[in-house]
Amino acid sequence: INNNTISTQSTGCVVTRNLQNDDLTVFCKGSPEMIQSLSIQDSIPHNYSEMLDSYTREGYRVIAFWLEKKIDSDIGWHNVQKMKRSELECDLNFCGFLIMENHLKDDTSACIMDLTDSKTRVCMVTGDNILTAITVSKKCGIVPSRHGELFDVILLTVADGSVAMQN
Repeated sequence: INNNTISTQSTGCVVTRNLQNDDLTVFCKGSPEMIQSLSIQDSIPHNYSEMLDSYTREGYRVIAFWLEKKIDSDIGWHNVQKMKRSELECDLNFCGFLIMENHLKDDTSACIMDLTDSKTRVCMVTGDNILTAITVSKKCGIVPSRHGELFDVILLTVADGSVAMQN
């Protein structure tokens, strides 16, 4: 599969061929939001959004997976390699979440504090879920986590070559 990606692409897939019987199978992964929108809706758990929200609020990185999809072997291996992603990444069954925790390095918070004390503005640039990003930025001191105080969080969204900003 031609897997050229752009910054707005939030899925990836691979097609495998079983050499014993020539079965072709698609396996995909991607952002939970994109996987939810492209999956067969009956395969999405009723508490999908709540589970995602719970994990991202704890600062975990979350990747969603589609369950395999069989491709008609009459199409042939060479023709599958020429198929568009949109033909492969559709009508798949949601399989589950991969939950990952990235621990901060020991000196991260101290480094952020040194930069802040020297009046250097510190920001985070990430492609993670916004709740994951906010939680991690609080843990390392980019965004203070004092209860009841408001701090600026600016969300930039890049789509179709344009940038949208939310404050």
